[in-house]
Amino acid sequence: MSIQVAIATASPEVSGPHRTHVNDLPPELLVTILMLSMGKKDALYDGFRAIDIVRCAPLDHRLSHVCRRWRTIILSRPGLWSVLPRTEGAPQWADLCLSRCAQSPIEFVVPWGARWDEPECQQAIRSILPHLGRVRTLDLNFGRRNAYEGPNRSDNIAFVAHVARCLQQNPMALLEEVDMEFYWHEDSPPVYDVPHFSAEIFSQGPTPQLRILRLQACIVLPLRLAHTRHLRQLILVEVQCWSNVDDLVRCLQATPCLEQLVYHDYGTDDGNAFFDSTPSLVHRLRCVPLDRLALLRVEGSFNTIVSIFSYLAFPSSACVATFGRDYEDEEQDQAAHFSMLTEALGRYFSAASTATDAFSTADVEYDSIDAKSKPLEGGEINSARYFYLHLPLHVSDENTQHLFNLLDKCASLPAFRHLKLSYSFRDCYPEYIVRFAEVKRLTKLRYPLHTVDS
Repeated sequence: MSIQVAIATASPEVSGPHRTHVNDLPPELLVTILMLSMGKKDALYDGFRAIDIVRCAPLDHRLSHVCRRWRTIILSRPGLWSVLPRTEGAPQWADLCLSRCAQSPIEFVVPWGARWDEPECQQAIRSILPHLGRVRTLDLNFGRRNAYEGPNRSDNIAFVAHVARCLQQNPMALLEEVDMEFYWHEDSPPVYDVPHFSAEIFSQGPTPQLRILRLQACIVLPLRLAHTRHLRQLILVEVQCWSNVDDLVRCLQATPCLEQLVYHDYGTDDGNAFFDSTPSLVHRLRCVPLDRLALLRVEGSFNTIVSIFSYLAFPSSACVATFGRDYEDEEQDQAAHFSMLTEALGRYFSAASTATDAFSTADVEYDSIDAKSKPLEGGEINSARYFYLHLPLHVSDENTQHLFNLLDKCASLPAFRHLKLSYSFRDCYPEYIVRFAEVKRLTKLRYPLHTVDS
């Protein structure tokens, strides 16, 4: 809601027996409208579907000067002053807003683009730190690149480290949503050591109400989520959080209510993946039950993708998107991961044997398996289900047979009854064409009610 619209709608000049204006609304409804104006829409796009994100924003304080009625209502509602600090204003604004929401939960927000490296903004942020016990939403964006390259680089790094320490040293039992982004640039390594958090992140007490956790460019090794069993969304971008597959399994076994899992691993400075994807000697495949998972998005090396996919057990109705970053030194380990993926895929789609479970299109490209279903009848296009699996660009001669075994498995699954080889794949692996046709023929005999494309 703009200040101009607010002034116009609150004007008493509107008259007539059948006309009403915003001042005729009860205070509760007016407050609801104002609260809605404090949310900004954002999204994380995965190439197929956007993950909607709503971020808190401060109320335009000028709305409290529209008229006396509005001012009385706004000043009496602490929640309208709870988005702190106001990074674009004087530091005193934070103290004023704190006094107006002295007992209510706080939305601690440093928005994208905020000049947090300036002394006035840092002073405003520091004023919130003694009140962390009341924080309900934590949305901190310290990704301003210039802050880490200018003359005050050391001071700014120390400030970010101080904020990170305060977050770990104070109980934050009211937390419902966490979104923390630190400096990181995809095309170059970080210019400083990213913040380190303890395994529990918020180690001074449980966070039983936490529903959303989004982290970017930090180290939480190993990540433990034992006190966040009701977590719904977990997004980890350039976060070192697991040393090996066992860490991954133990972490995600504590999040049975998870609905969205996003993991991006762009690798370390020396070109290695963040965690050792060697198959576990302790845990079996699909040992992490995530019965509510609707979206899995993984970006990383082929072995990283396979490890995460193979140890999770989630519904075949979920949308899956994986994007690869190939490391040549992983080729020697591909055989085990191809075998692991082949077994996991068979189990994953074992229940998808009816016509309604099958993908309407499925193409094998030279670097991916791309399968999609039509949108649900009467549903939006975003209701369409998809399964996009990255395949390594570099497959050695000794691993080609393992790749073909994987494709044999896919071709034999009813969910992929429309599976086709693209021209790009045929050019790379012409020797598989005859074998593929035979597998499809046997599949048609096994499932005669299914129409199998040639």
